[in-house]
Amino acid sequence: MHRDFKGIWIPRDIWLIENLKCTYRVFLAEIDSLDKGQGCYAGNGHFSLMFGLSKNRCSEIITMLWEEKYIIMTHTKAGNKERRILKLNGPFEKSTAPSKNRLDPSAFRLDPSENRQLNIGLEIHLKIQEGTATAWEFLEFTNCIRLEAWLMQNKKAIPDFEDFKKYYNDIVDTEDLLFKERVLYGRLNILATNWKRISKSRAKQDKKQEQINNLYSGEVSKNHPSRKKITYARNQ
Repeated sequence: MHRDFKGIWIPRDIWLIENLKCTYRVFLAEIDSLDKGQGCYAGNGHFSLMFGLSKNRCSEIITMLWEEKYIIMTHTKAGNKERRILKLNGPFEKSTAPSKNRLDPSAFRLDPSENRQLNIGLEIHLKIQEGTATAWEFLEFTNCIRLEAWLMQNKKAIPDFEDFKKYYNDIVDTEDLLFKERVLYGRLNILATNWKRISKSRAKQDKKQEQINNLYSGEVSKNHPSRKKITYARNQ
């Protein structure tokens, strides 16, 4: 989605909607921001990356906004593909009679973890626009699915993973790399390979040093060559 980003802006009529949680107002503001006159074509994947929520959760929120008539939702077909179009159903007026869904304490409610994810997503989005996000934050925000797949393949093999992330961010800053997925993943893969190789080498050195220390302290393993019993052949 392309737009002239000037900050996180929630129009007055959206902000003043009564009995509507802040999360839903932010969704309305994002739909409004992406509507250039022909509607918002963003899919659930866009909202998922933007706010750090699952695609299913984003679908639920958009469905609720449509059922409550906050947005108009239509679908168009281009060949075999179907596209969803969202538009605000404004102007909005103050509501004096909340619907059953909005009164129900269990319906369409974000739990604390979802609220935290939403806040984190908005914070990282703003940092990226300001140019203050780290390389790792950029990868998390722009394509969390690709990063999750990378972590599944590599995280367990990388010791001291938090130190690795910090070192990766420092390397990207030092080398002043371009914040593009191709560039950042290329550097990430090279760094991960070197990190794992150096860690294995250090582990071998540590084990060797431990054996030496044990030798001097008298705590030698039974299988160590120095503990092997020497037998002498008798002269006949």
